[in-house]
Amino acid sequence: MPNEPLTAASAKGDAQLAREATADKREFFRLDRDVILDVSPISRHQALTDTPAEHLVDKPYMPVLEAFSALDSQWRSALAQIQPLAPDTHHALTLLNAKLDLLAKQSVFESLQQMPKTRISLSLDGIAFKHPKYFYKDSYLLLSLIFLPHFASIATFGQIVRCEPRDTGFNVAARFFRLTADCQSRLSAEITRAQQAASNASV
Repeated sequence: MPNEPLTAASAKGDAQLAREATADKREFFRLDRDVILDVSPISRHQALTDTPAEHLVDKPYMPVLEAFSALDSQWRSALAQIQPLAPDTHHALTLLNAKLDLLAKQSVFESLQQMPKTRISLSLDGIAFKHPKYFYKDSYLLLSLIFLPHFASIATFGQIVRCEPRDTGFNVAARFFRLTADCQSRLSAEITRAQQAASNASV
C-alpha cells in the first residue's frame, strides 16, 4: 500500500500520538465487561479526518443509541442537581427513567439483545478484546461498543497497540484515538457503573 501524503491533519494526529505515548505510562486495561462490539478497519487518513458517525451508515441503530446515551447522560446530570433540593421529585423522576428504560429495551433494543457478546477489558485509555482476525500494529479501527444491559453506546476510533496469537484467534489491544469529550465522559460513567456493580456484588 503506498504511503499516504502527510497533511496538516496527519501531522497534528502524529503530534497527538506522540503526546499520548509520552504522557500515558499507566496500565491500559483494568475492567472486564461483556459488550456488543463491532470492529472495522479504517485507513490512517480516515482516522485523522473523519468522524465515527460517517462510518456508521450500515449500522442504523447506532445513531439512535448514541442519541439515547447522550440524553441519558444529560438526564443523570439534571437528576444529580435536583436530588439535594427536592428528594421526592428526584425519586419520582428516577422511577420514570427506569420505566422508560424498560420500555426501550422491549422495543427499540429487542433485536440487539440477540447479537453476539464480546468480553473486553476497558479503561479510559483503551480497550483489549479477542478477535478472529489479525490487525497490524499502529493500524486504525472503528470501534462500536454497546454496553449491557442498558444499551449505552460509544463509537470511536482506536489504534492498534498489539495483536498476539491466542488459541484460535488473536488478543488485540488498542488505544482510543481522537476520543471526544462526550465519549470520554460516557466511557467514564460506564467504568464507574461497572466498578460500583462489582463492589456491590462483593459485599
